[in-house]
Amino acid sequence: MNDNMQEAVGERATLHVMSLPRPRSRRRRADDDNNKIKVGKNTDDQLVLHRCRKVALAQSRVTVALFFSTLLLVFSLNIVPTSSSAAYPLPQMHDQPDGSQILLSLKGDEHCHYLYQESDGRTVVRDLHHDDSGGDGTSSGSRWYCYAVHDRDGNLISSRLRVGIDDPNRHMIPPKLLPGCVREKKSSSVPEDDDDGEDDGEDYDDEDSSSDKDKDNDKQLFKPMGRKRRPKPSYRRGRYRLLVVPVRFADHSDRPVPTRRQLDVLYNSDKRNAELAPTGSLRTIYHEQSDTKFDLRSIIAPRWIDLPNPEAYYADEDGGRVDRIKMDELMHFVLDDLDADGDFNFDRGGRGQFIGVNIVMSGYGAEFGGTDCNTGASSTERLWSHQWQTAEWTSAKEAGVKFNKYALTSAFWGTCGYTLQKLLPIYHETLHLAGLRDLYYMNGDGYAGVGAWDVMGDAYGFDRRAQVGMLSAYSRIKLGWCQETQIKANGRYILEPTSTSCQIYRVNVGFPHKAEYLLLESRRPVGYDSTVPEEGGLAIWHIDLRRKYGAEEKHPGQAEWPAKHGKVVLLQADGDHHLQSGEVADEGDLFVQGQSLLPGDAKTPVVYPNSDSWFRGKTRSTGIRISNIRVKGDLLEFDFFSPELTDNALPCDIDMKIACTTVDQQIPCNKFRQDYSRSICNHEVEYKLTIRNSGSSDEAISSASWKINGADQETPSTKSDLRAGSTLSTKSRASISFCGNAIHHSSARVVLQKRNGQSCNAVASYAFETHDAATPLCVKTSNGEPFESGMGDCSSYSDGQINHPFCAADANEDGILAKDACPECSICTRFCNQNVRPDQFDAGFGNCESYSRDGGANNGYCDTDTNDEGNLAEDVCPECGKCFPVSA
Repeated sequence: MNDNMQEAVGERATLHVMSLPRPRSRRRRADDDNNKIKVGKNTDDQLVLHRCRKVALAQSRVTVALFFSTLLLVFSLNIVPTSSSAAYPLPQMHDQPDGSQILLSLKGDEHCHYLYQESDGRTVVRDLHHDDSGGDGTSSGSRWYCYAVHDRDGNLISSRLRVGIDDPNRHMIPPKLLPGCVREKKSSSVPEDDDDGEDDGEDYDDEDSSSDKDKDNDKQLFKPMGRKRRPKPSYRRGRYRLLVVPVRFADHSDRPVPTRRQLDVLYNSDKRNAELAPTGSLRTIYHEQSDTKFDLRSIIAPRWIDLPNPEAYYADEDGGRVDRIKMDELMHFVLDDLDADGDFNFDRGGRGQFIGVNIVMSGYGAEFGGTDCNTGASSTERLWSHQWQTAEWTSAKEAGVKFNKYALTSAFWGTCGYTLQKLLPIYHETLHLAGLRDLYYMNGDGYAGVGAWDVMGDAYGFDRRAQVGMLSAYSRIKLGWCQETQIKANGRYILEPTSTSCQIYRVNVGFPHKAEYLLLESRRPVGYDSTVPEEGGLAIWHIDLRRKYGAEEKHPGQAEWPAKHGKVVLLQADGDHHLQSGEVADEGDLFVQGQSLLPGDAKTPVVYPNSDSWFRGKTRSTGIRISNIRVKGDLLEFDFFSPELTDNALPCDIDMKIACTTVDQQIPCNKFRQDYSRSICNHEVEYKLTIRNSGSSDEAISSASWKINGADQETPSTKSDLRAGSTLSTKSRASISFCGNAIHHSSARVVLQKRNGQSCNAVASYAFETHDAATPLCVKTSNGEPFESGMGDCSSYSDGQINHPFCAADANEDGILAKDACPECSICTRFCNQNVRPDQFDAGFGNCESYSRDGGANNGYCDTDTNDEGNLAEDVCPECGKCFPVSA
């Protein structure tokens, strides 16, 4: 793409349709022909007129052809809006030409950003033409950081007053001056392609501003396309690959760079590395946050590719803005280089579709602001981490290998030193490749949106340094990683932390349009949410799929609200709306014990947040009440009530739970592991339903139902008294086969008749899975070596490990599937070593019982501990779960 095209494309590709001559009617053309005939052939003036008409007709045809050629060119380049990381939120040191340093903060993203001083809020620009040779002796063009002022057009320019030296108060430099790009973003409409008709697979726009007359005119040039929804993201569930290509700018030839091994640990390691990947590799993060549904294997290029130009050439003196940088040139250069490498194949390293290319650059990311301590390059001379796509590149040697999407990230963290990049920006940018959009937008205060409650709102999370944050319920559902559960009954509900589960509730009842709803998830300080403030709480999201990504978002108390509300909005429990004001997420955003979400008309004056609908820019009461929020261990409970549900019963102040244990061993059913003895599959289990009145008043049970695997069970008799603080319980036994793949579930529902005549209800549920017993013996490889599929050895196929979902898909060179070779898949097993008696095994740390999967102290060392003869514990001890006892 040449520079002129880059300049024309700008931040978003815009097609300017030129005016074309209006087609004339048949009658008019006939009249022209008649007039032409009447003129006669010998009149010079009329002959000239006739020739001019022919020339004009030819010119109009050329104009139409040029228009359609331009149209094809634009679409062939696949020009799309850029997705990028927001600026690093902590201030950084910047160097002045005299050697002094100033502390500045960077706000915005790749498209629109500016520097400012946090101490007084004044905006700062770098003066490329400052001449102070008559002052302290520095030469012209020293590039000082100066206080900014507006020119006549409202753009930021230098005041020539140097930060840290000159007094801005004396010259009355105002604070909080915004660049023109912020105003453009606030005033411009968001392109139609921002509305993707997601989730329900529909286009939710309610109104079409074009008139019928306009549509008829359009038909003269174009075939009507209708209002088609955009396709859902291509990459949702399964196995995928990412091509990682490290590149070194021409002026960084002597800069130390990470080794290929270090990059492989950062991207692919199955285990956490305290130095390189303290929160796990990129593959591990995708594996765990997708609930094992998304496996991303990164193919690391064999070497660093040296670029022919310096860093500033590609940044083009504009802070890495994608409408200026020569990324098309860069990407095609590195891919051509790899394609010419006879020792490299793009299809090496396993199976799966490529989601794109991750270009890892040797320069520091411009999103950090500051000054490169090695070269002195400011953020305007460096590239900003971002995701985009270029003209399609096709391999010359490997059929079917094509790339056009890429994500650009730095190899280093910060602006000085050679600390390997953290996964925070890498995860954010590659999620763009997977199909997610940014959940922040620019306003006068920087960037606002959902903050650190979603990686796509704030890539740096609550930790700001190393801990990768969590995707929100909305993003995980959009990617198909989690499935929400509709709330269809009033009652009490329980949520597990979404950082360790996929439990999400969706509320459509009461809302006038199916594109508007609530999502409820528990955000507790565990797993990837370990850095959330305080003890976390209940996150309540207001979703409106009819709104567009990046649209200007207002909040209650501001003009134009609710007409201008967000697509994905976290209802902030404290009512401060600070996320929409560009401030960071905090502990006041989540609902905790003592707080409730009520209808807007529940109190006077109206209290925000509330459960009202914002349909078509008008508030409507849904009647929804979410109350009695409680935290019990890692679980979070709440009561839900909607007047539209058929039972129309209030939630009760009672606690209900169902427990299941094996009768013979008294182990919870969901933690019981099948004995490897082949003769035992069926186990008797006992279900127990407990009902406790935790309120302050006596109640009476009017009806109760309890089911186990769909079958009715005995419940406390109706009209039983349930006094305050008292407990009723009932038990039921069943024989369960733990050798088959099945989900065993039970549920209970109790309705109480309160003393005041009202009724209330409570619900409880319990479920656990059983799996096939490991009856067949595992197959040995042809050469007797341990199984290796190219994606990992047998240890990586254990339950909970990254390859476990692919036990039935991965095979080694002999075509042997992992499920048939690895006992870790729990499909097959092998006999224990017949030459060693389990009761005599001793590796110096304990006998076989100490290696038991049920709490054995040495269980984690089954694959490493050996006795004096070199026998591994997992080959001798059935307690490790890797072999059958010979006597079985």
